[in-house]
Amino acid sequence: PVLNKAQREVSVVYALDVSRSVSPAFVGAALEWAQQANQKGKPAQSRYVVFGDNAQLVDSPEAVREIAVSDQAGAPKDAVQQGGTNLEQALNLAALGFAPNHAKRLVLLSDGNQTQGDVWRAFAQLQIQGVRLFAVPASVAVDNDAWVEAIEAPVGIRRGESAVVKVRVFARGN
Repeated sequence: PVLNKAQREVSVVYALDVSRSVSPAFVGAALEWAQQANQKGKPAQSRYVVFGDNAQLVDSPEAVREIAVSDQAGAPKDAVQQGGTNLEQALNLAALGFAPNHAKRLVLLSDGNQTQGDVWRAFAQLQIQGVRLFAVPASVAVDNDAWVEAIEAPVGIRRGESAVVKVRVFARGN
């Protein structure tokens, strides 16, 4: 015999991007929004992943506010580094934050500017686990930012030799 029962209890994980590319004002507003969503929706459990180059999983908004965040090389090991965005690591850690035998809801609050990892691998795992993902786009820290995405050069170039090099540049503004 098999008993199928609908899941009524919901477990929510909020994944909050605190990388340098996200506006600091958005981070504060997103945390307030998550608290209001919890008060309105009353999930059985909610947790928070704070991420940049690395990620941390915590149980409350108060714990989120206590996390050390840095973009300096000599920062404490437990600080979330703002120099990059590893969406794959953040989503994988978020998957560990759900309560067992609950409906799983993941709210991703990010600008989506991935600098490390492969978010598509994480999406596949979340789908297998039955996680429903909701994305909230973050406002960016600056509108006229630009950076080098990649540099491609032929293998085996010798010193002083001419070569064609491809440089991929991304710019937010005109």
